[in-house]
Amino acid sequence: MRRQPDSRFVGSGPLHPVPSVGRYAHEITGLQRLVLEAKPCCSPQQNDSQSIICRGSAAFPCLPVTFGTRWTIEWADNNGSTGYRNGQRVNEDADTKDWADRGREREEMTDESPHQQLDGMITGYWVSQAIYAAAKLGIADQLADGPRSVAELADASAADADALYRLLRALASKGIFVESESRRFSLTPLAELLRSDAAGSKRALALMSGDEQFRSWAEIEYSIRTGKIAFEKVYGKPIFDYLGENPDKARIFDAAMVGIHGRESDAILRAYDFSGIAVLADIGGGNGSQISRILQERTAMEGILFDLPHVIARAKDQIEAAGLADRCELVSGNFFAAVPAGADAYMMRHIIHDWDDGKSLTILHNCYQAMSSSSKLLLVESVIPPGNEPFGGKFLDLVMLLIPGGKERTADEYRTLLGKAGFELTRTVATGSEVSIMEARKR
Repeated sequence: MRRQPDSRFVGSGPLHPVPSVGRYAHEITGLQRLVLEAKPCCSPQQNDSQSIICRGSAAFPCLPVTFGTRWTIEWADNNGSTGYRNGQRVNEDADTKDWADRGREREEMTDESPHQQLDGMITGYWVSQAIYAAAKLGIADQLADGPRSVAELADASAADADALYRLLRALASKGIFVESESRRFSLTPLAELLRSDAAGSKRALALMSGDEQFRSWAEIEYSIRTGKIAFEKVYGKPIFDYLGENPDKARIFDAAMVGIHGRESDAILRAYDFSGIAVLADIGGGNGSQISRILQERTAMEGILFDLPHVIARAKDQIEAAGLADRCELVSGNFFAAVPAGADAYMMRHIIHDWDDGKSLTILHNCYQAMSSSSKLLLVESVIPPGNEPFGGKFLDLVMLLIPGGKERTADEYRTLLGKAGFELTRTVATGSEVSIMEARKR
């Protein structure tokens, strides 16, 4: 069964225009009460990454609507009732209604038929590629200082004004940007995340997904029929070789990985006890965002960041900017050849999933050789659960098939893989996110 969140969230504070649930958007000034109430037929799952952004006060969790669910949305403000639904202002006479009724709006999302559900799934790339186009043109960055007309945006992005208007109108219908009078557009919380400088920015993810990954997904039939890597069919080389030869693409990749996995670092720190680890080696640690976050939290710990030479070159600025140059050793190399010795724990986050079993065993064997008898191995991965329940790792597994040639694995598959490399899986720690921490020791 899917877990049921609390049915109500109540709080206060002025609210900027936000998408609240599904296709509905509200602007409430002087918010007095906001209630998102699930009816018994619903089966939502709370997702902390989707939040209603409050300006000047606390944020309210947003419960994303899944196919076939029905929600009741209710709000009330201090001034009676003022809000927006789909860009249209809504008012009620505050003097003629009790407080409980004042400012109340109820909208129910009707159940979708199987035909409608499948239509949405089949055409899902319409939305993702529209987001890619807006990210490529830098529209959110151009709106950082406030609303602008589509003519101004077209001039700034070297785009056709009418075509750009059609793009932004479509995205606004999904809560990404909002249109006002005279074809002027402004940011919404979803659009804010497409700004290059936003905390947790998704712009790089949109660029990467809409370019190399989209072209690779177009070859999914090839991968399914042959078991071979679609990316290599399209680009003629493995992805990490491609990134090594294209620094601009590599920087986008780094930023996209932070955008996807950045929140995991705090979840890992909350879930796992790092006490007793004096030196932590981050193997394949990329631009250093993870080791930086852990070292900032664990001020007595020292770190080793290990990755390919061109990756370490990119990570140097990150480590220095974090003030960790004296506590984090940067080591370049190739984990298919060897990894540095001398750490109490060896962490690999989303590394083993990039590779097939043969290559994964090579990496694990090299870690085994570098580790002391008391060292720990920490694998941070999406562990595929049994059954038919939704789990992001099941589609991430297809990304691994198409792009690097790796795979997501079940708990039993990880246990078997670790055993072949000479490790014993001692425990698996849930993090409250889609990743788990698998702790293993040398047998």
